Amino acid sequence: MKRNVFFVLAVVLTMIFSVNIGMVFAEENVKNNNESNPAAIVENLQNAESSLTGSNVSDPNVTPSVAEPTPSVVEPTPTSSISANDEVTLDKLKKSFAYRAHVANKGWLDPVNLGKTGGTTGKSYRLEALRIDTGVEDKSLLGVEYRAHVQNIGWQDYVENDAVIGTTGKSLRIEALSINLTGSMADQFDIYYRVHVQNIGWLDWAKNGADAGTADFGFQAEAVEIQIVNAGDSAPGNTENAYIDHTKITNGNLTYSAHSQNTGWQQGYVGAGETAGYTGRSLRMEALKIKASADNLCNQNPIQYRAHVQNVGWQGWSSNDKEAGTVGRGLRIEALEIKPTGPMASAYDIFYRVHVSQLGWLDWAKNGQSAGSTGFGLAIEAVEIQLVPKGAEAPGETTRPFITQAYIASLCQLNYQGHVQNIGWQSWVQNGAAAGTTGHSLRLEAFLMNLSGEMAEGSNIAYQAHVQDIGWQGWKNTNQVAGGPGASRRIECLQMQLGGKAAIFYDIYYHVYVENIGWLEWAKNGEWAGTTNGALRVEAMSAVLVPKGSPAPGPTGDHYRYIPPKPKFDYGWMPITDTCICIDINAQHLNAYIGRNKVVDTDVITGAPGMDTPRGNFVINSKESPSVLVGPDYRTWVAFWMAFVGNDIGIHDASWQDPYGYGGNAYQTGRGSHGCVNTPYGAVQALYTLFPVGTPVFVR
Repeated sequence: MKRNVFFVLAVVLTMIFSVNIGMVFAEENVKNNNESNPAAIVENLQNAESSLTGSNVSDPNVTPSVAEPTPSVVEPTPTSSISANDEVTLDKLKKSFAYRAHVANKGWLDPVNLGKTGGTTGKSYRLEALRIDTGVEDKSLLGVEYRAHVQNIGWQDYVENDAVIGTTGKSLRIEALSINLTGSMADQFDIYYRVHVQNIGWLDWAKNGADAGTADFGFQAEAVEIQIVNAGDSAPGNTENAYIDHTKITNGNLTYSAHSQNTGWQQGYVGAGETAGYTGRSLRMEALKIKASADNLCNQNPIQYRAHVQNVGWQGWSSNDKEAGTVGRGLRIEALEIKPTGPMASAYDIFYRVHVSQLGWLDWAKNGQSAGSTGFGLAIEAVEIQLVPKGAEAPGETTRPFITQAYIASLCQLNYQGHVQNIGWQSWVQNGAAAGTTGHSLRLEAFLMNLSGEMAEGSNIAYQAHVQDIGWQGWKNTNQVAGGPGASRRIECLQMQLGGKAAIFYDIYYHVYVENIGWLEWAKNGEWAGTTNGALRVEAMSAVLVPKGSPAPGPTGDHYRYIPPKPKFDYGWMPITDTCICIDINAQHLNAYIGRNKVVDTDVITGAPGMDTPRGNFVINSKESPSVLVGPDYRTWVAFWMAFVGNDIGIHDASWQDPYGYGGNAYQTGRGSHGCVNTPYGAVQALYTLFPVGTPVFVR
């Protein structure tokens, strides 16, 4: 048993010693391979440490790639090397030269020799780092230098002989490479290399330090192949397009075709800057197709486009001559967006403008901006598109390619003027201001209206008034008088509506201030605003233009009220006793009797709905003059107070009520009391004087 323990202990000590020796050799190997590159030394040491701990050293702010555990030192040569005493030949280089790729989701892959694929294809894994070595021990004879263009970093500095280019643990793609041989024998060989690029595939071969891959497009390199040939020998393949950036995207061109109302697709396509569709014929455009091309586009979709369609809204993006819009459904295109994509976007800008019904040609939009309008029901009738080199000037004005509600609001102003009892014509007011008076019990007798601003030409406003003893007068147009100034007749209701261009772009909202009611809610586009049949005067009006699709200026439900005719009440139930006060809630009326002789006869205002005046037989409990009424949310002085339900409900004057507004349905339209009987001053003064405490009060 003891001997077994000693044996186990010896094994453990041997393992610890081996690990320490391994670390020493690892550090020495790193030192030998990276004497001229301190940064590479640091990274190699970090890799060695992470291998022993089973984790990668990474930026804590970046989500790292999922990497397989790797050896502490990357061995670039899987087969053989060329010693300092050996002759360097092409055949030997084919076995000694090796490169190793670090790939997203995989980590470091096995090293490969010349002509093999370093990285992956068909898996969409980005190439993140790369190490390259000639396998020649004496680097003064033949070494290698190389650099990478990395996402968010750009071109890194050149490194040499098995150092790392790119990054690990940062999830950044390599986009391009440059590789060159060094040493005294470098001029005896040519080094070729090519890159497999996302969305493109294998590019052509680059040579001796030339760039390989892409820039400006955001495409990831996924794999690399390297070949060496004797100096001057043929390349392993095509060399024309080894590296592609925006300078290689040339000879851009586009054509397009429109499908229009009643005519269908145009005959053939039109070229850049020409008109697709029709102007001057009022034919809506219903669909659009666009084709674009340029040299070295790498098989990418060069442009995308989409349409905002009547009853549909914005559609998804189309490309490659596929239709945007609809065919056979009679739906207008109202707006367009067109943009270059991928390599095309790095080399060209796209400008486009549309011809819109009622408006004509708008200004030029650019690279995905909206052109046209939405919310106004206007059809695009034609389009012109131009492809220009990146940064070139627009073909025309670019201020207003798309019609917005804010812009429409600035084009037209609504003006109106009121004629008021005892005042006459007031000054003009605009856009939502009040014409007339509130709180003075003065009738609005007449008004007139007009439009001003850029949109006024070709627009019209019509309006009419419902007048006391006349009814609806008939429609008036711009600057004509509605109502009857000087005739001492009240306006009771009114209507307004727009015509011409204004009706296309605006809704007109308006509301009125009515006696005994106050401001009603907003009417719109010819709806009635006010009351009829109730002999209630309009005292003020307000109107405003609102661009189509914009919200109303306020609530819109209660803009007109029909006032039922006042019934002829039978007061045959009065009086009940020889001396009494009788209140008829339905009639909103009070009669008072002494010896069956009527001494007070007046309209009143009783409790509002939900705070109804109690019905029943009561007596005057108390009287006070003056008095202060106190409630949960009020404290009000009155001249006369006659309580008949405890001290809570009584008969009193109400200075806040319109002296001409008692009776009718005032108690149901916002002017009802908290349950008391609001009575005109003269009538309650007589009641207070004539009827003592104890007088019967009957409420029916």
